[in-house]
Amino acid sequence: MSETEDNVQICDPVLLNSFIIKNKRCRVYFHRGRLIWETDGSPYNRYTLLLADVIAVDYVHSTDKTLCCPSESQGYNQEESKPAGDSNPGLSQRHTSFIIHYGVRGRNNNKWRHHTVTMNHTDPRQIASWVKTIHNYINSFTKRPKRIMVFVNPYGGKKKGLQIYEKRVKPLFELAGVHTTITITQSANHARDTLLTCSFDNIDAITCVGGDGTFAEVFNGLVLRTAKDKGIDQNDPEAILPTPSLRVGIIPAGSTDTMAYCFHGTTDVQTAVLLIIFGDSVGLDLCSVHSNATLLRYYSSVISYGYLGDVVRDSEKFRWMGPKRYDYSGFKKFFANVGYDGEVSLLSDSSDPSKGPKCKDNCERCNKNQHKGQSIKEASAGVSGTGMDTGVTDASTCTSVSIVLCLFHLASEMGRRASLSRLLEEVRVSEEGQSCADKWPKSPEVSRAV
Repeated sequence: MSETEDNVQICDPVLLNSFIIKNKRCRVYFHRGRLIWETDGSPYNRYTLLLADVIAVDYVHSTDKTLCCPSESQGYNQEESKPAGDSNPGLSQRHTSFIIHYGVRGRNNNKWRHHTVTMNHTDPRQIASWVKTIHNYINSFTKRPKRIMVFVNPYGGKKKGLQIYEKRVKPLFELAGVHTTITITQSANHARDTLLTCSFDNIDAITCVGGDGTFAEVFNGLVLRTAKDKGIDQNDPEAILPTPSLRVGIIPAGSTDTMAYCFHGTTDVQTAVLLIIFGDSVGLDLCSVHSNATLLRYYSSVISYGYLGDVVRDSEKFRWMGPKRYDYSGFKKFFANVGYDGEVSLLSDSSDPSKGPKCKDNCERCNKNQHKGQSIKEASAGVSGTGMDTGVTDASTCTSVSIVLCLFHLASEMGRRASLSRLLEEVRVSEEGQSCADKWPKSPEVSRAV
């Protein structure tokens, strides 16, 4: 017996046979979610494939399909010839080979690539048995989405979103048996407004083909919709938002694709599509921005004020330039030499960082930081003549130092060292002994490649 992703026990099949692979006779084993084949003769080679990395399995048809698929000439329903059913044994008994589509991750990078292996056998019944067994095993992975709502932004980045979907995304979805509902966005907030009113029946996940802005629209709409369905006031900054039940995937087709890189470790399109097919996911923290008791938006990567904010806003007028618009707008705003006034207020936690709140249970990053914080405390306690009663520096001191360093870097880059003292005078740190992480709304899981 074995367990699926949802801890449902199923029978664990065992298959063993010999196949011809790339003109070489190989012994092939299938057991416990692994497919292993090894050559009979010299040179000896052994290959292992996890079925978690398999995209699909299918029969290899002859040039004349009537020779292997009687449905072409006898009028059978095309659905009957699919590997999953095998409702009509006579349809599959003429196939003498099958092909497995799977993904392989690069050794020195995070990119995944689509590969295939073809196995040949003289007995069509063996072919039918292997195809059916592998296909059923893949279908037991319940976390894999089968019905996806896709938003395609045709105007983002280099305006190749629709082309990327048609040529590089759609074929892989069809190969994996994923049914899609496509919406081509026509204006700003089109995806968000659609998610606020559409039906989620028969939908397993939501995916967007676009940049960071398109992804922001999708998760804003999904979080707002979830809050609305649960009767939660979105304008209440103290409200705890529920986690949406649908996962969100992002396929890079924008200018910078920052979020796609964070999730997948690369901006490669095929990598994003394969990991969505596999149902891979990670958690994502969101932050909210409120003004005068009104929600402005949720964000996950960057929210900017001042120089960077002006660059982003000005660059919207030059989308026809593609990613180069950021360089052009940045050049303009740099020489405009505009000053920005503001007040920075932070919530800090004066307790030991190793005892602070964690982002989630069994977080590897937090566990490492906890051990690191303990080591720093023990080392600092043994230092004499430092003028500190404890081995841990007060959190407000660390925060102030960080702000000074950030402001000094900003002033150096802008050539305004003379105004550094004036900026420092306007910075105030509020010590309320409460972590701002406690107030962050929770976000949906994100389909990705991690």
